[in-house]
Amino acid sequence: MGVTLQRMRQSEAAATWYERALVIRPDDCEALSNLAIVFKCLNRHREGLGLIDRALTLSPQHPLAHWNRALLLLSLGELCEGFAEYEWRWKGGAGPQFVPRSYTQPQWKGEHRPDQVLFVHGEQGFGDFIQFARFLSIARQRVGRMIVECPAALLPLMADSGLADEWVVPSESPQTFDTFIPLMSLPQALGISTDLLAHQVPYLRVRANDPEPSSRRDRLKVGLVWSGNPTHDDDSLRSIDPELLGDLVSLDGVEFHSLQAPIRPEHQALVTRWPRW
Repeated sequence: MGVTLQRMRQSEAAATWYERALVIRPDDCEALSNLAIVFKCLNRHREGLGLIDRALTLSPQHPLAHWNRALLLLSLGELCEGFAEYEWRWKGGAGPQFVPRSYTQPQWKGEHRPDQVLFVHGEQGFGDFIQFARFLSIARQRVGRMIVECPAALLPLMADSGLADEWVVPSESPQTFDTFIPLMSLPQALGISTDLLAHQVPYLRVRANDPEPSSRRDRLKVGLVWSGNPTHDDDSLRSIDPELLGDLVSLDGVEFHSLQAPIRPEHQALVTRWPRW
């Protein structure tokens, strides 16, 4: 019942049922872990972390508990420990969709290898790739050459940003490399902290010959995106009805531009009616 309510996004009700389950069986690791993630949804992160630590005391190698601990730690900004726990995605904690790749070469651990070629392979979605591409330039400083696998749709953006020596799409394989790493394992290998992130500079560039949208120079220009992949399991948490932006886009002194691609058919008529679009 707790799992069903959790999937329906009814977090308060789900928490009640998980707590009832724990009265019956206080040492149930999955109930503890699931309740911890419900607490995360309710912004009760520290309480959730306490439940996870209790679960791992009972079952130190429980994959789901480690994975949920990673999510809680990262939400709290505890990046070093959080990204270390995030490696449990390859051990069954995050579900069967995470299948580690197998190469004869060893996985890179972040060490300085100025005479070697590093292959960074992609994983997960477009948004994850864009976010974690910020770490490529740091990795590039520690190796002799770096090849990065990139989704074809993102290749124009990434190739213009100068973050790698060579880019390949998922259907291709690099000819030779000495070591490899999954893209989202870079923060753990590099020892990323909030202090390091605070001093990062912009890492993406658009093509110099791309035309700028026509606009008035005296207005603040703001780009908006309001929806993600409609087939994503969590689309309801990642997308909003653009009707909710109606008052926002009518603000004086601000010029809004749609960065939404594609615009869903049911939203087309509404967006064309918005002012200063």
